[in-house]
Amino acid sequence: MKRESYIGITGFTKPEEPHEVLKVLPQNPNRKIMIGVLMNKETLFGKPAGNPKRYPKRENIGSIFQERPETLNIIHYNSRTRKNLHKELFQVINNGGPELDGIQLNIPWPPEEELDRFKNIYDDATVILQVGTKAFQKVGESPDRLLDKIYEYRDVITHVLIDMNGGKGVWLNQDFVLELLPYINSMRISPGIAGGINQHNIHKLEQITSRFRNISIDIESGARDENDNLDVKKAQKCLISGLNLFSKNRP
Repeated sequence: MKRESYIGITGFTKPEEPHEVLKVLPQNPNRKIMIGVLMNKETLFGKPAGNPKRYPKRENIGSIFQERPETLNIIHYNSRTRKNLHKELFQVINNGGPELDGIQLNIPWPPEEELDRFKNIYDDATVILQVGTKAFQKVGESPDRLLDKIYEYRDVITHVLIDMNGGKGVWLNQDFVLELLPYINSMRISPGIAGGINQHNIHKLEQITSRFRNISIDIESGARDENDNLDVKKAQKCLISGLNLFSKNRP
């Protein structure tokens, strides 16, 4: 299973958006660039998106992903399905096109046996488990129980994304993240963070990136304009600032 570190922008809905954003990349960036596309159960089955500015039609998703070696193309999937979730995930993959690398599960603690069925077929897929507010509440908001729960998924996921924000622009709790990261790394799971990150504050993550160089970063609300459209310039500045942050901390 691939556990590559990345800086990601989530919320692309048109193929021209990642094409423009990626124009600013240097040669051989120091980590993958995650192209994130949102999908939920409604859009998977062809229903109109409740938020079309962030959720593209399913038939358009494959055209969004770029055929480039520096990209990590991920569908971020949200569903309340528990039984037979693996069948939905198969359909998600089928709608992602030939350049899709994997999925992020924006689902609080999906059944492990369903992910095991998925991985039995798509063993090379990147699988990112988002751990958000609902997931934290389900373990009684206990950091120890949270880590124990993440450990249970070590054989069926490649990454875990600590995201208590869910695309709402609220700044992450760095002390909380720093408490978790040593233990997540010991599980052979690649860690990631999200939460209110943008071009103006990404430098504040240096206390994390300097200690945990394998950390991944996902940006959603910080790359959008006042009308909730993806802002190409903001996305470009986020990526360059993030890459510079890791270059600065290169040993």
